[in-house]
Amino acid sequence: MRNANPAFRAARSRSRNDRSRCRNRRSRSRNGRSPLSEIRISDATYYNWKAKFGGMTVSDAQRLKALEAENARLKRLLAESMLDNAALKDVLGRKW
Repeated sequence: MRNANPAFRAARSRSRNDRSRCRNRRSRSRNGRSPLSEIRISDATYYNWKAKFGGMTVSDAQRLKALEAENARLKRLLAESMLDNAALKDVLGRKW
């Protein structure tokens, strides 16, 4: 029998109830619209942000943003150097 452990079933039931309570609490605001639609954020965006920044403090998020900016800058530098390298190989590979 699959998942016959009573503790597992109880924990699974609790997690389902917690999710539905959270979903119901978040689902409607005073005027009947979802809070996310009021601030024009899609559910997908909300859950992506929650997955990315869920357990972070403000300082962690700022550090992550700085590291992502530095990573993007380094990727651009690498792409430029690879382009220069390919151009030099092309020029040196020709027979004059």
